[in-house]
Amino acid sequence: QDDLKAISGMPNLGTVMRYRTHDILEPIIFAEEKWSGLLAESYKFLSTNMDFAGDRANGLKTLLVTSSGPTEGKTTTAVNLAASSAAEGKSVILVDADLRKPSLQRIFDIKKDQNGLPQVLSGSATLEEALTTTQIEGLRVIPGGPEIADATLILRSLKMEMLIKELKSRADLVIFDSPPLLSVTDAMLIAPLVDGVLLVVDARATKRDALKRAVEILQQARPAVVGTVLINVTAKDMGTGRVQDIRITASSGLSEEEIKRMVKEAEQFATEDKTRKDKAELHNQAESLVYTTEKMLADVKDSVPESDRQEVESKLAPLKEALEKEDEGAIQAATEALTKASHVLAEALYKQSAQQQAGDDGANGDASEADAAAGKTDEGDNVVDAEFEEVRDNK
Repeated sequence: QDDLKAISGMPNLGTVMRYRTHDILEPIIFAEEKWSGLLAESYKFLSTNMDFAGDRANGLKTLLVTSSGPTEGKTTTAVNLAASSAAEGKSVILVDADLRKPSLQRIFDIKKDQNGLPQVLSGSATLEEALTTTQIEGLRVIPGGPEIADATLILRSLKMEMLIKELKSRADLVIFDSPPLLSVTDAMLIAPLVDGVLLVVDARATKRDALKRAVEILQQARPAVVGTVLINVTAKDMGTGRVQDIRITASSGLSEEEIKRMVKEAEQFATEDKTRKDKAELHNQAESLVYTTEKMLADVKDSVPESDRQEVESKLAPLKEALEKEDEGAIQAATEALTKASHVLAEALYKQSAQQQAGDDGANGDASEADAAAGKTDEGDNVVDAEFEEVRDNK
């Protein structure tokens, strides 16, 4: 936490724990119920801090959410913050300004041909035609719409500034999900037009150098208010005190019992998360072994007896079947069996490679001898030439 503030030079406005959904990058609106309470408090605290960071009279009415690089949680954060704000009774409009890789249509199950931000800015659709209601009361979305040729040109237009003013009059909060700062310049075009910018920092994915460059780029736009939010924080970070600003404390209005419950749930999630990682590692190792074995079977050809080949193939089939069924116990047993059986292939490949190397060395040796013989012939020719020159001179 202290490192984040030292690197960015910005106040950290909130911290969000890692959580579980069907897809880890999905927003909390699809999270399991027991996590929604914990996460809602995190985003409620973030929303409150954003208000205090802005104009005390009006707060932040328009907010740009971005990150240094892709897959660092900016869209997840934008959606979660919008959902949390709407749950508090605010009227919220979430705008997909990541026109190169729009994702709000997928998240909110909006048709791909639905008019969106590009169509409104180009004049081919009205704002009413682009605004889409969602399953969350109080939250409307303007999707990225059908793909366009030049996103930068569209966002740079004067209509973008006019649209932001119009949206500001129609909602309590307008959130823009924009492309990463280090990928394209699109976020820089919107930053000066909004009340504030929220820079998402993934505790596990964001690199220090990338964060520094992103901050430098953002400073050029001179946004009115800018802050960071640290996401993907684990229970271990909380327990070791690495994250000092988690703020799930009395300042968030939670009782001591609620805090203890949340921390207990966080620890349980950390344990379950390790189990998921171990499972993923087991699958990756097994899939790698299948690939390697099949490749060795093709490479050794007739270098191994047919009985050895059949033995390996008899161990390969059960592993592939276990992977399809996602049976961890069977995968573990089949992996060990195939690893032992495939040693014969590795030995055959080694011998095959050694023989090939010996053949290459022999060929190189023959070539060297031929070169040496040719050198001696050249040397003899030079001697004869010298003697001829001497006889001619004496004459």
